[in-house]
Amino acid sequence: MTNEEDDIVRDKASNDERSVEVLVKTRAVLDALAQLGPSNIKTISSYVGESSSSMYRLLANLVALGWVEHAAKRGEYRLGLACLRIGGQIESRLGVQDVARVSFRRHRDHMGTWSLFVRRGLRSVCIEMRRAGMNLLQAPQPGYSLPMGSGAPSEVLLAFLGDERFDEAVEHYRFASEAGGEQSTFHHRMAQMREVTRAAGYSYDFGLTVPGVVTIAAPVFNHQGALCAAVCLSGFPRELEQAVLRGETPDEVGKLLAVAAEVSHGLGYDPDATGDVHVGEFIPSIVPEVGVSSDDEDKPADDGADDMSDVDAGGTVDATDGGADIADDEA
Repeated sequence: MTNEEDDIVRDKASNDERSVEVLVKTRAVLDALAQLGPSNIKTISSYVGESSSSMYRLLANLVALGWVEHAAKRGEYRLGLACLRIGGQIESRLGVQDVARVSFRRHRDHMGTWSLFVRRGLRSVCIEMRRAGMNLLQAPQPGYSLPMGSGAPSEVLLAFLGDERFDEAVEHYRFASEAGGEQSTFHHRMAQMREVTRAAGYSYDFGLTVPGVVTIAAPVFNHQGALCAAVCLSGFPRELEQAVLRGETPDEVGKLLAVAAEVSHGLGYDPDATGDVHVGEFIPSIVPEVGVSSDDEDKPADDGADDMSDVDAGGTVDATDGGADIADDEA
């Protein structure tokens, strides 16, 4: 290699390093604005660990690209429309059902049945189920629903609400017909359930979600740290419940928590960025369809399930009406 060619290679490597350095700084600035909100150059520089002059030049370029814009207060910057537009496109692709379906396939259980529940008004509704192979165990079918606060998935979808939303939901539900005779004690009982469930990080029941077996459930959070679903694993004998009561943590519980964390991660959830998940407000997810699958059935059932918005007077959901609209969060 001649000296001239050697110089060209060194210059190219140097330019590549500078380009990567600029990208790293750009990400740091965008992260700062995402975390801090509208901020001035001094605050951004301190957060990123760069000089104010360096940040001034970089921010000027980002403003020109539309990734950053001037805030209402003089001297402050905020995320630009280009960033928000990209974020909106990514968010629209984050379907909890799709992400859960992939995780359920990856973690096939030789005995248990995976299912996914979301909150629909005052009930929790199953929107996805995956059984292991030819497992004939009775399982929560898509469209099946439970009263709020009854059964492991319902308890999870209530316990991990923020304080205000929890109080509103409980106050509303205790006057519903299904809570008849419990008006005076319902709030206290749900508050106790909430404390226990949040401390454990999951809930369980025997025979409420699936007759005759233990079901365990854990929360799923989205990229905003908001509760959006409950992952369930059903099909275990009562010995599992007895092990939990003895203070043990069965392997099945560890698997459940790992899958719930995996689904949350797939939705963009970052506990370090969003803070304590236990205080996140419930924001309903966009649920595209109702699905059922097994080892022989990797695609969701095509039964015209496009809109599960109708709940009859008895509180059950007609699965033939589908499940695209589970996004209204009636307290």
